Amino acid sequence: MDNLWKDLHFGFRLLLRNPGVTLIAVLSVGLGIGANTAIFSAVKAFILAPPPVEQPAQLVSIFTDDVANPGYLGVSHLNYQDLRDNNYVLSGTTAYASITVNMVNGNEAKPLTVQFASGNYFSLLGVKAQAGRTFQAQEDATPGESPVAVISYGLWQRSFGGESGVIGRNIELNRRSFTIIGVAPRDFTGTDLGVGPDLWVPLMMHDVTDQAYPFLNTRRGVFLNLIGRLKPGVSLQQAQTALKTISARLEQDYREDNEGRSVKLIPLLQVRINPDGTGQLLLISTTLMAVVMVVLLIACANVANLLLARAANRQREIAIRLAIGAKRSRLVRQLLTESLLLALIGGTLGLMLAYFGEDVLASMNIFGANIGSPEPTIDSSVLSFTFLLSPLSGVVFGLVPALQSSKLDLVPALKGEDATVSQGGFRFNLRKLLVVAQIALSLVALVGAGLFIRSLRNAQTVNPGFKIQNLLLTTINLDREGYTPAKGKLFSKHLLESVSTIPGVSSSTITEFAPLGPWFARTVFPENAEANPGGKGVLIPVNSIGPGFFQTLGIPLLHGRDFNELDQENSPKVVIISEAMANRFWPGQDAVGKLFKFYGDTSFEQVVGVAAESKVNSLVEGQQPHIYLPYSQKYAGAFSLALRVDGNPASISATLRDKIRALEPNLPTLNIVTMRNQVDRSLGSQRNLSILLVIFGLLALLLAAVGIYGVMSYSVAKRTREIGIRMAIGAKRTDVLKLILRQGLGLVAVGITLGLLAVLGITHALTSVLFGVGTSDPLTYLSTAAILALVAIVANVIPALRATKISATTALRCD
Repeated sequence: MDNLWKDLHFGFRLLLRNPGVTLIAVLSVGLGIGANTAIFSAVKAFILAPPPVEQPAQLVSIFTDDVANPGYLGVSHLNYQDLRDNNYVLSGTTAYASITVNMVNGNEAKPLTVQFASGNYFSLLGVKAQAGRTFQAQEDATPGESPVAVISYGLWQRSFGGESGVIGRNIELNRRSFTIIGVAPRDFTGTDLGVGPDLWVPLMMHDVTDQAYPFLNTRRGVFLNLIGRLKPGVSLQQAQTALKTISARLEQDYREDNEGRSVKLIPLLQVRINPDGTGQLLLISTTLMAVVMVVLLIACANVANLLLARAANRQREIAIRLAIGAKRSRLVRQLLTESLLLALIGGTLGLMLAYFGEDVLASMNIFGANIGSPEPTIDSSVLSFTFLLSPLSGVVFGLVPALQSSKLDLVPALKGEDATVSQGGFRFNLRKLLVVAQIALSLVALVGAGLFIRSLRNAQTVNPGFKIQNLLLTTINLDREGYTPAKGKLFSKHLLESVSTIPGVSSSTITEFAPLGPWFARTVFPENAEANPGGKGVLIPVNSIGPGFFQTLGIPLLHGRDFNELDQENSPKVVIISEAMANRFWPGQDAVGKLFKFYGDTSFEQVVGVAAESKVNSLVEGQQPHIYLPYSQKYAGAFSLALRVDGNPASISATLRDKIRALEPNLPTLNIVTMRNQVDRSLGSQRNLSILLVIFGLLALLLAAVGIYGVMSYSVAKRTREIGIRMAIGAKRTDVLKLILRQGLGLVAVGITLGLLAVLGITHALTSVLFGVGTSDPLTYLSTAAILALVAIVANVIPALRATKISATTALRCD
């Protein structure tokens, strides 16, 4: 211990004696560790942190496994009841689903996300109330009889100021009174990864909104999320087998509803990491961690080069120590202690940088539009990560220089000559190797950033199938205000008439689901398919649209006709389908006049038109079959109002708000956005991810350039006498310039080559998160290599030009 304190004291004095070297080393390590700490804190908060529930490893998410409709589907209410009551492998099963309601607070209505949950939701998860209590089982026994609510901690603070008297207070949800019985814990935002609900109410209070759960008493509507808790000693496989057995019986007993359907169980912790089953969230987080680790490795290579250069100036000191009896292991420990001091100081700086970068990372929302409630924080696990990474970095950049510096030929070293034991200048070769590694790693980071930039540019130039410019949107929900379908249709008619009088509005329409928003899907059975036992329907997104929809959005009709005033509620059912649906169900045929049924309907829908292809949920999705229904035949109390405007659409926002409030003053604050902003927002997380990768790529490039410059400057300094001799015997300045550049650019060429080979072997894993660009995209590779080569050339030219200015007389006097 006494020796350790001596080493620390000596190492600290040495760092103060060389402030320039110390500052560069600390900044390099600090930037590398800071980037790693910041990204790790974000990944931990968004992905790795388990939900604050009791024994989360015992919880499993239960999904419907539908042969005709692959993916993570919910479970119907009636199937949930059978799975809950007839299994012997789960100690409990809870169900929940989310929807938006209006909470009236004073004279203002505010939209909130409510989660309808079964009575055992909180007890099964082991979540205790922060204040008050949670649900009791009997409060979810009878439909409509227990209007109670548990509010989130966030809503408690925002809307009620954190008042302790909130328990027992009544609030209005969609004009219906509910009593607050509890406040959820501060860190509990539900089990789904993302923005949590504002409050919870019993599942049997679903009648608070007309749009919620129209299929509550059927087996076909798969809208519920299910979570089960495994009994002690029961494995996931045993539970899967048991629930599949129940599902097989349900399929047999209710063939029309459950044909081709079973269940699949996935651990809740796994679902949080991979919520959509594509693995994209995990891949994005892995990519970010890999890039910042590359930055740290480049920083370590830089510091290792600095330590090698400093060690060259300490050869005489080290030789004297060895000559008077110091053991090599003792010297290695001393030199390694100095490296660890640098790493710990750099780690502290990195921690400070990460702390100030938390809010920036949270606002960038790099993990997707639905990810946002957890906030990255510097907690104990992040501190542990940083202070484990710091000494590890110190060993990485300090061990080899320490071993190299302590292995000397004593006689030349005591004379002040180059005394490295290896013949051929191993130290110089090691420095070359470090520079090559820096260049290769920089290329990897830059290519990753380049691929994401290209992907973003491709997404931005996608034709969505409708005209984005000059389109204004706002959302209206009449269901929350108690409108009947008849009253709602009349309101919609008056609304369109009113907004058409706004100067600059060329057309307007209503649409149940806004462009690039999630659509509701219904099961479709074509005319020649069996809707009875043995038939397998396909889930197709459906949208109810008002008059003028295709004109307002600019979607061409390819065949058939538009909806008209004859298409009323009592008229034959008609639809317009997308080109993709026509190609899927009736390839090579004219789809106009074809018939199909929706599940649960007794009458057929007739196709009267085929619309050009347009995006449904995302700009980067493939062709998605979809269906348009006339609003006059399929009423929707919640809808979006779309206006085509001559000029800047945002300029009429205030007028539009006044027009709507004149018709219904109780509507909540309207969110009016342009379609351009909506599209930009949909690409926001991808854009921010690209920005982040570019920042880290440029940081890697900067560190690599500093490393190249340092090595070449060191090389020029070591070859001063050689250069002087060459110039004395007739070498020209251009000859010296070529000599130095040849050496430096050779390292650059080797580094770029190795980097390209490494990139080819790594980036294929990014295919699923890139759009319209291959992972071996030649344009990205060539442009990135060119940028890196240009920066490397500049870093080589500066020392080379300095070498040409060396005076032959001065150089020959060296030594």
